[in-house]
Amino acid sequence: NENYWVWKCVLYYHLEDDTIYIGEPKIENSGIPQGVFLKRHKVPKAGSTATYHWTDLNIGTEIDIYSWVYWLYDCDNFTWEFFEFNQVDLNPSEAPIEDNFLYSRMMLDMK
Repeated sequence: NENYWVWKCVLYYHLEDDTIYIGEPKIENSGIPQGVFLKRHKVPKAGSTATYHWTDLNIGTEIDIYSWVYWLYDCDNFTWEFFEFNQVDLNPSEAPIEDNFLYSRMMLDMK
């Protein structure tokens, strides 16, 4: 029984206006639709009028965006340097979660 799906996507946080964009990298000939998950805009925190800020984003944390849960497991070099420059501790990178149901979903799509 599937109780969750795993999509590997990229979260872009724009420092100039505190907006977030989430997209899925294109994988050629995967047979699975890919693209934009969240268009760029300020994202409210679940159950609050406050919006996400870069200080809310750290490796190993889950963020709830419109009832979709995103788990942050790594970041790019710029982000590491930015957090270090601002003297904010960034948690170590973690291994991504594997989707145990992907094969069964692909088999269903083929029928």
